[in-house]
Amino acid sequence: MNDQITINKDYIKGFLPPRRRECNKGDFGKLLIVASCHSMSGASIIATRAALRSGAGIVYTASVDSALSA
Repeated sequence: MNDQITINKDYIKGFLPPRRRECNKGDFGKLLIVASCHSMSGASIIATRAALRSGAGIVYTASVDSALSA
């Protein structure tokens, strides 16, 4: 018996409702990421990009000044 599931783009799409053509980013929620460690500024970048790619509408990132240039 094979109970394995292949997770791919089409499989994931089955769980997500279609987006209307007339919608905008404000319709898909707002997210605030608070990242305060200047020595790990890459983590805030990764988290922000992941949130955008996963469908969050508007993503704000609050960070320390030393990480803002990243």
